[in-house]
Amino acid sequence: MPAPAPFIAQVFVRGGRAFLPEFAFTDAGMYWPHGPVHEVDLSPDALVRKIDELIAKGHPSISHPQRSELDKSTTIQKALRVRSWKKMARQGIILFVLYRRGGHVYLARSPQGTDDVQRVDYGNAKSYPDGTSTEEIVGAILQELQSGA
Repeated sequence: MPAPAPFIAQVFVRGGRAFLPEFAFTDAGMYWPHGPVHEVDLSPDALVRKIDELIAKGHPSISHPQRSELDKSTTIQKALRVRSWKKMARQGIILFVLYRRGGHVYLARSPQGTDDVQRVDYGNAKSYPDGTSTEEIVGAILQELQSGA
């Protein structure tokens, strides 16, 4: 069985909806949005189900995109109908990133009031032991959204 991927998922939140893009791992060593973006209710059950689905699916390997492809809108930008990461931040879209490192799962997010939704605050990421349930991590996402932190 292969080691778990260091990158797990991104969850973009706008209003009462969550948007989760699928990612592939390129031969240049980066994760690239590749495939559909899943839109789900911002409810514990829907989010847990979709994150677990994406974890089970994994990240297929692809050739690194050509420069022309990298310059195009990503699947998440198309799904949200917002081309600019800065405009996403101005519209109040929040990004959560789940990733693994050193036997832990981390939950990081774009900070309140950021001018660019891609500026994720990894320095203040919450840490959970590897094997923590998706339910617990989704609970932390929903709690952060509720507290407005």
